[in-house]
Amino acid sequence: TSHRDSVTGSVIDNGPHLLMGWYTETLAFLDKIGTRDRLLEPRNLSIDFQSVGKKWKTLKLPPLPSPWHLLVGLLNFDGLSLRQRLQTIGLGKALRALSDEDLPDQFSMPEWLDRPEFCSAALLARVFREILRTGRQGATFLFPKVGLSDLYTEAAAQFIQNHGGHIFLKTPVMKIDFHGREFKEVELEGGRKLEADILLLTVPFAVLRRLIPEAVLYQDSFFHALRNLHPSPVLSVHFWFDREIVDRDFIGLGGTRAHWLINKRFQEGPRYLSLVQVGAHEELAIPG
Repeated sequence: TSHRDSVTGSVIDNGPHLLMGWYTETLAFLDKIGTRDRLLEPRNLSIDFQSVGKKWKTLKLPPLPSPWHLLVGLLNFDGLSLRQRLQTIGLGKALRALSDEDLPDQFSMPEWLDRPEFCSAALLARVFREILRTGRQGATFLFPKVGLSDLYTEAAAQFIQNHGGHIFLKTPVMKIDFHGREFKEVELEGGRKLEADILLLTVPFAVLRRLIPEAVLYQDSFFHALRNLHPSPVLSVHFWFDREIVDRDFIGLGGTRAHWLINKRFQEGPRYLSLVQVGAHEELAIPG
């Protein structure tokens, strides 16, 4: 989602988001709801990295056929040691030979990167493999020209209503009822109940734990895993200046509390900079 800041007039997303060419399902979704044209034309992957007291380093993929664009780009990237670059290439070769069933979550990501012949961190492994599978087009950035609500939400709601669907706003779900292990119905605030053939849940896992009956939560192995999940907050801090101070769109940061800088000069309306920090537990404890 996004909102318009009352002071600056800028459209602020609930966290800066960039898309990539390998997001095939997301791009198909945008085609369906008619908002694909709200993305800038794809750009070859190019990421600048800046660490405190060190020179700029850039990971840039040349316009070569896949997988040579990745191979040459990684070999030319001096942000990694030669050993790390060769490891990454070996990892790519291993991923191309694997099926989904070969991607267990038995190792942490650092262990996996040190042992590319094994599969670990299955979700991230699928990300890497999708980038390889979709070729040169998959390794491109797509920058939204508008806020997230304009890109996704409003057009999706209109599409649903135009095709006979209904949207209930400000209608909290109080609980989810099951018949054995099968979904039965949802109960809304006020006692109204809704049945459906398919239920898609897009709530935070902590909320989901409150909605599911305790018997299902503890006895069903799928939902039982919810007890092991922990949040990792992402913090965005936005800055407005009276002049342009950064001539790059997207920067990886090293040696700082923030991890990424995104320059919103590609978005319509007043321009601003967003600093993004992942795992910002300490910052969220700072009094407001």
